[in-house]
Amino acid sequence: LKSSNQFTDNIQNDNTSTSRPLTPQRPQTPQSPQTPQRPQTPIQQSLPSQPPTPTNHLPYLSPAAFTPLLHALLLDQNTSIAQAAQNVIQSLVERILEEPDVNPKEKELLEKETLEGVVLGIGRLDQEKAKREELNEWEAEGDDTSVGAVTGIEEEVELGRMTMMSLISSLAPIVGSERCIRLFVPELDKMMEEPVFYVRKEAALAIGSLASVLPLDIITSKLLPIYDHFSTDPIWHVRRSCCLVLPTLCSKLPDEMKSDRAVKGIELFAGDVSRSVRSAAGEIIGELIATFQPDGKVPESL
Repeated sequence: LKSSNQFTDNIQNDNTSTSRPLTPQRPQTPQSPQTPQRPQTPIQQSLPSQPPTPTNHLPYLSPAAFTPLLHALLLDQNTSIAQAAQNVIQSLVERILEEPDVNPKEKELLEKETLEGVVLGIGRLDQEKAKREELNEWEAEGDDTSVGAVTGIEEEVELGRMTMMSLISSLAPIVGSERCIRLFVPELDKMMEEPVFYVRKEAALAIGSLASVLPLDIITSKLLPIYDHFSTDPIWHVRRSCCLVLPTLCSKLPDEMKSDRAVKGIELFAGDVSRSVRSAAGEIIGELIATFQPDGKVPESL
Protein backbone atom coordinates (compact mmCIF):
# COMPACT_ATOMS: atom_id res chain seq x y z
CA LEU A 1 0.00 0.00 0.00
CA LYS A 2 2.80 2.40 0.83
CA SER A 3 4.57 1.67 -2.43
CA SER A 4 1.37 2.24 -4.42
CA ASN A 5 0.90 5.67 -2.82
CA GLN A 6 4.42 6.65 -3.70
CA PHE A 7 3.82 5.54 -7.28
CA THR A 8 0.72 7.71 -7.50
CA ASP A 9 2.58 10.74 -6.13
CA ASN A 10 5.32 10.28 -8.70
CA ILE A 11 2.79 10.24 -11.53
CA GLN A 12 1.16 13.49 -10.27
CA ASN A 13 4.57 15.14 -9.97
CA ASP A 14 5.40 14.16 -13.53
CA ASN A 15 2.12 15.57 -14.82
CA THR A 16 2.72 18.80 -12.98
CA SER A 17 6.23 19.18 -14.28
CA THR A 18 5.18 18.46 -17.86
CA SER A 19 2.19 20.91 -17.88
CA ARG A 20 2.67 23.97 -20.15
CA PRO A 21 3.21 27.12 -18.19
CA LEU A 22 0.84 30.04 -18.81
CA THR A 23 2.12 32.73 -21.15
CA PRO A 24 2.45 35.97 -19.24
CA GLN A 25 0.37 38.88 -20.64
CA ARG A 26 2.23 41.77 -22.10
CA PRO A 27 1.82 44.97 -20.21
CA GLN A 28 -0.42 47.47 -22.04
CA THR A 29 1.35 50.44 -23.41
CA PRO A 30 -0.07 53.54 -21.73
CA GLN A 31 -1.89 55.80 -24.16
CA SER A 32 -0.41 59.17 -24.63
CA PRO A 33 -2.71 61.90 -23.36
CA GLN A 34 -4.62 63.80 -26.04
CA THR A 35 -3.51 67.29 -26.67
CA PRO A 36 -6.36 69.62 -25.75
CA GLN A 37 -7.73 71.53 -28.70
CA ARG A 38 -7.47 75.25 -28.57
CA PRO A 39 -10.77 77.04 -28.59
CA GLN A 40 -11.45 78.78 -31.83
CA THR A 41 -11.40 82.47 -31.40
CA PRO A 42 -14.49 84.00 -33.04
CA ILE A 43 -13.82 86.52 -35.70
CA GLN A 44 -14.94 89.82 -34.35
CA GLN A 45 -16.46 92.17 -36.81
CA SER A 46 -15.84 95.79 -36.29
CA LEU A 47 -19.25 97.44 -35.95
CA PRO A 48 -19.71 101.16 -35.92
CA SER A 49 -20.34 102.44 -32.45
CA GLN A 50 -23.81 103.84 -31.90
CA PRO A 51 -24.52 106.71 -29.59
CA PRO A 52 -26.32 105.71 -26.39
CA THR A 53 -30.02 106.49 -26.21
CA PRO A 54 -32.29 106.80 -23.16
CA THR A 55 -34.07 103.55 -24.11
CA ASN A 56 -31.03 101.31 -24.63
CA HIS A 57 -31.45 99.80 -21.17
CA LEU A 58 -35.17 99.07 -21.59
CA PRO A 59 -36.50 95.66 -22.70
CA TYR A 60 -37.94 95.38 -26.19
CA LEU A 61 -41.70 94.88 -26.47
CA SER A 62 -42.94 93.21 -29.63
CA PRO A 63 -45.62 95.16 -31.51
CA ALA A 64 -47.73 91.99 -31.53
CA ALA A 65 -47.81 92.05 -27.72
CA PHE A 66 -48.39 95.79 -27.28
CA THR A 67 -52.12 95.99 -28.02
CA PRO A 68 -53.18 92.66 -26.40
CA LEU A 69 -51.28 93.57 -23.24
CA LEU A 70 -53.04 96.92 -22.88
CA HIS A 71 -56.39 95.32 -23.67
CA ALA A 72 -55.86 92.77 -20.91
CA LEU A 73 -55.04 95.52 -18.42
CA LEU A 74 -58.02 97.64 -19.47
CA LEU A 75 -60.38 94.69 -19.03
CA ASP A 76 -58.95 93.61 -15.70
CA GLN A 77 -61.55 92.85 -13.04
CA ASN A 78 -59.62 94.98 -10.58
CA THR A 79 -60.92 98.50 -11.18
CA SER A 80 -57.70 100.04 -9.88
CA ILE A 81 -55.67 98.22 -12.53
CA ALA A 82 -58.15 99.11 -15.27
CA GLN A 83 -58.14 102.78 -14.26
CA ALA A 84 -54.35 102.84 -14.13
CA ALA A 85 -54.26 101.38 -17.65
CA GLN A 86 -56.56 104.16 -18.89
CA ASN A 87 -54.28 106.75 -17.31
CA VAL A 88 -51.28 105.16 -19.01
CA ILE A 89 -52.96 105.34 -22.41
CA GLN A 90 -53.90 108.97 -21.86
CA SER A 91 -50.31 109.84 -20.92
CA LEU A 92 -49.00 107.84 -23.88
CA VAL A 93 -51.22 109.67 -26.36
CA GLU A 94 -50.23 113.03 -24.90
CA ARG A 95 -46.55 112.20 -25.23
CA ILE A 96 -46.90 110.90 -28.79
CA LEU A 97 -48.77 113.97 -30.01
CA GLU A 98 -46.68 116.53 -28.15
CA GLU A 99 -43.19 115.07 -28.71
CA PRO A 100 -41.44 117.32 -31.26
CA ASP A 101 -38.41 115.11 -31.94
CA VAL A 102 -40.26 112.00 -33.11
CA ASN A 103 -39.91 111.00 -36.75
CA PRO A 104 -43.17 111.83 -38.59
CA LYS A 105 -43.57 108.27 -39.91
CA GLU A 106 -42.92 106.76 -36.49
CA LYS A 107 -45.30 109.27 -34.93
CA GLU A 108 -48.01 108.31 -37.40
CA LEU A 109 -47.42 104.63 -36.70
CA LEU A 110 -47.58 105.10 -32.93
CA GLU A 111 -50.69 107.23 -33.24
CA LYS A 112 -52.43 104.66 -35.41
CA GLU A 113 -51.47 101.75 -33.17
CA THR A 114 -52.58 103.56 -30.02
CA LEU A 115 -55.78 105.26 -31.17
CA GLU A 116 -57.01 102.68 -33.64
CA GLY A 117 -55.42 99.53 -32.27
CA VAL A 118 -55.91 100.09 -28.54
CA VAL A 119 -58.72 102.63 -28.10
CA LEU A 120 -60.99 101.62 -30.95
CA GLY A 121 -59.79 98.03 -31.04
CA ILE A 122 -61.04 97.28 -27.55
CA GLY A 123 -64.53 98.20 -28.70
CA ARG A 124 -64.34 95.71 -31.55
CA LEU A 125 -63.72 92.56 -29.59
CA ASP A 126 -66.89 91.10 -31.09
CA GLN A 127 -64.82 90.27 -34.16
CA GLU A 128 -62.83 87.86 -32.00
CA LYS A 129 -66.01 86.61 -30.35
CA ALA A 130 -67.17 84.75 -33.46
CA LYS A 131 -63.83 82.97 -33.76
CA ARG A 132 -63.88 81.91 -30.11
CA GLU A 133 -67.48 80.68 -30.29
CA GLU A 134 -66.68 78.61 -33.35
CA LEU A 135 -63.66 77.15 -31.59
CA ASN A 136 -65.69 76.35 -28.47
CA GLU A 137 -68.39 74.61 -30.51
CA TRP A 138 -65.79 72.52 -32.29
CA GLU A 139 -63.96 71.52 -29.10
CA ALA A 140 -66.85 71.19 -26.64
CA GLU A 141 -69.46 69.16 -28.59
CA GLY A 142 -72.06 69.10 -25.86
CA ASP A 143 -69.85 70.04 -22.95
CA ASP A 144 -71.79 72.25 -20.51
CA THR A 145 -68.70 74.34 -19.76
CA SER A 146 -68.86 75.86 -23.26
CA VAL A 147 -71.99 77.81 -22.24
CA GLY A 148 -70.11 79.56 -19.47
CA ALA A 149 -67.21 80.29 -21.80
CA VAL A 150 -69.49 81.98 -24.34
CA THR A 151 -71.14 84.02 -21.58
CA GLY A 152 -67.75 85.21 -20.39
CA ILE A 153 -66.80 86.23 -23.91
CA GLU A 154 -70.01 88.26 -24.30
CA GLU A 155 -69.38 90.10 -21.04
CA GLU A 156 -65.83 90.87 -22.13
CA VAL A 157 -67.07 92.27 -25.44
CA GLU A 158 -69.61 94.51 -23.68
CA LEU A 159 -67.00 95.70 -21.21
CA GLY A 160 -64.70 96.47 -24.12
CA ARG A 161 -67.27 98.76 -25.74
CA MET A 162 -67.84 100.56 -22.46
CA THR A 163 -64.10 101.02 -21.99
CA MET A 164 -63.80 102.42 -25.50
CA MET A 165 -66.42 105.08 -24.73
CA SER A 166 -64.64 105.96 -21.50
CA LEU A 167 -61.33 106.34 -23.36
CA ILE A 168 -62.97 108.51 -26.01
CA SER A 169 -64.26 110.82 -23.27
CA SER A 170 -60.81 111.24 -21.74
CA LEU A 171 -58.90 111.52 -25.02
CA ALA A 172 -61.20 113.90 -26.92
CA PRO A 173 -59.63 117.10 -25.49
CA ILE A 174 -56.15 115.73 -26.25
CA VAL A 175 -56.41 114.45 -29.82
CA GLY A 176 -58.24 117.47 -31.26
CA SER A 177 -61.27 117.93 -33.48
CA GLU A 178 -59.88 116.39 -36.68
CA ARG A 179 -59.11 113.03 -35.09
CA CYS A 180 -62.36 113.08 -33.13
CA ILE A 181 -64.37 113.57 -36.32
CA ARG A 182 -62.44 110.90 -38.19
CA LEU A 183 -62.15 108.26 -35.46
CA PHE A 184 -64.49 108.87 -32.53
CA VAL A 185 -67.73 110.30 -33.95
CA PRO A 186 -68.46 107.23 -36.15
CA GLU A 187 -68.08 104.97 -33.11
CA LEU A 188 -70.41 107.18 -31.07
CA ASP A 189 -72.99 107.07 -33.84
CA LYS A 190 -73.06 103.26 -33.59
CA MET A 191 -74.04 103.53 -29.92
CA MET A 192 -77.60 104.52 -30.85
CA GLU A 193 -78.23 100.83 -31.49
CA GLU A 194 -76.27 99.61 -28.47
CA PRO A 195 -78.30 97.04 -26.48
CA VAL A 196 -76.35 97.29 -23.19
CA PHE A 197 -77.41 100.19 -20.99
CA TYR A 198 -74.09 100.81 -19.23
CA VAL A 199 -72.39 101.16 -22.61
CA ARG A 200 -75.02 103.74 -23.63
CA LYS A 201 -74.44 105.49 -20.32
CA GLU A 202 -70.74 105.98 -21.13
CA ALA A 203 -71.62 107.01 -24.67
CA ALA A 204 -73.91 109.75 -23.34
CA LEU A 205 -71.09 111.08 -21.17
CA ALA A 206 -68.76 111.05 -24.18
CA ILE A 207 -71.08 113.50 -25.96
CA GLY A 208 -70.07 116.24 -23.56
CA SER A 209 -66.33 115.63 -24.04
CA LEU A 210 -66.65 115.56 -27.81
CA ALA A 211 -68.82 118.69 -27.85
CA SER A 212 -66.05 120.63 -26.12
CA VAL A 213 -63.70 120.18 -29.11
CA LEU A 214 -65.91 119.69 -32.18
CA PRO A 215 -67.05 122.51 -34.47
CA LEU A 216 -70.65 123.69 -34.38
CA ASP A 217 -71.72 122.02 -37.63
CA ILE A 218 -70.64 118.59 -36.36
CA ILE A 219 -72.34 119.21 -33.02
CA THR A 220 -75.66 120.08 -34.63
CA SER A 221 -75.57 117.42 -37.33
CA LYS A 222 -74.04 114.50 -35.39
CA LEU A 223 -74.07 114.98 -31.63
CA LEU A 224 -77.50 116.53 -31.05
CA PRO A 225 -79.44 113.68 -32.73
CA ILE A 226 -77.53 111.15 -30.63
CA TYR A 227 -78.12 113.24 -27.50
CA ASP A 228 -81.86 113.48 -28.15
CA HIS A 229 -82.00 109.73 -28.66
CA PHE A 230 -80.30 109.04 -25.32
CA SER A 231 -82.37 111.68 -23.48
CA THR A 232 -85.46 109.49 -23.78
CA ASP A 233 -83.69 106.20 -23.08
CA PRO A 234 -85.78 103.70 -21.06
CA ILE A 235 -82.96 103.28 -18.51
CA TRP A 236 -82.59 106.14 -16.04
CA HIS A 237 -78.80 105.78 -15.86
CA VAL A 238 -78.55 106.88 -19.49
CA ARG A 239 -80.97 109.79 -19.02
CA ARG A 240 -79.02 110.97 -15.99
CA SER A 241 -75.80 111.01 -18.03
CA CYS A 242 -77.53 113.18 -20.63
CA CYS A 243 -78.64 115.53 -17.88
CA LEU A 244 -75.09 115.87 -16.55
CA VAL A 245 -73.60 116.84 -19.93
CA LEU A 246 -76.33 119.35 -20.79
CA PRO A 247 -74.34 122.42 -19.56
CA THR A 248 -71.28 121.45 -21.62
CA LEU A 249 -73.40 120.88 -24.69
CA CYS A 250 -75.27 124.17 -24.30
CA SER A 251 -72.05 126.13 -23.81
CA LYS A 252 -71.06 125.35 -27.41
CA LEU A 253 -74.35 126.42 -28.99
CA PRO A 254 -75.37 129.88 -30.20
CA ASP A 255 -77.65 131.90 -27.91
CA GLU A 256 -81.00 131.14 -29.50
CA MET A 257 -80.31 127.44 -29.82
CA LYS A 258 -78.81 127.40 -26.34
CA SER A 259 -81.91 128.93 -24.72
CA ASP A 260 -84.25 126.50 -26.44
CA ARG A 261 -82.08 123.50 -25.64
CA ALA A 262 -81.58 124.49 -21.99
CA VAL A 263 -85.26 125.14 -21.27
CA LYS A 264 -86.47 121.94 -22.92
CA GLY A 265 -83.72 119.92 -21.28
CA ILE A 266 -84.49 121.12 -17.76
CA GLU A 267 -88.21 120.56 -18.25
CA LEU A 268 -87.54 117.05 -19.47
CA PHE A 269 -85.13 116.01 -16.73
CA ALA A 270 -86.79 117.86 -13.84
CA GLY A 271 -90.03 116.00 -14.59
CA ASP A 272 -88.40 112.60 -15.01
CA VAL A 273 -89.93 109.61 -13.26
CA SER A 274 -86.56 108.78 -11.71
CA ARG A 275 -85.58 110.64 -8.57
CA SER A 276 -81.91 110.33 -9.52
CA VAL A 277 -82.51 112.16 -12.80
CA ARG A 278 -84.56 114.88 -11.09
CA SER A 279 -81.81 115.32 -8.51
CA ALA A 280 -79.20 115.64 -11.27
CA ALA A 281 -81.31 118.36 -12.91
CA GLY A 282 -81.18 120.36 -9.69
CA GLU A 283 -77.41 119.92 -9.49
CA ILE A 284 -76.67 121.28 -12.96
CA ILE A 285 -79.03 124.26 -12.97
CA GLY A 286 -76.39 126.65 -11.65
CA GLU A 287 -73.79 125.52 -14.18
CA LEU A 288 -76.37 125.76 -16.94
CA ILE A 289 -77.24 129.36 -16.03
CA ALA A 290 -73.53 130.23 -16.00
CA THR A 291 -73.29 129.33 -19.68
CA PHE A 292 -75.37 132.44 -20.51
CA GLN A 293 -72.96 134.78 -18.73
CA PRO A 294 -71.67 137.42 -19.09
CA ASP A 295 -73.49 138.74 -22.16
CA GLY A 296 -76.30 136.26 -22.68
CA LYS A 297 -79.83 136.59 -21.37
CA VAL A 298 -80.90 133.83 -19.02
CA PRO A 299 -84.35 132.40 -19.84
CA GLU A 300 -86.94 133.20 -17.18
CA SER A 301 -87.95 129.55 -16.81
CA LEU A 302 -84.48 128.74 -15.52
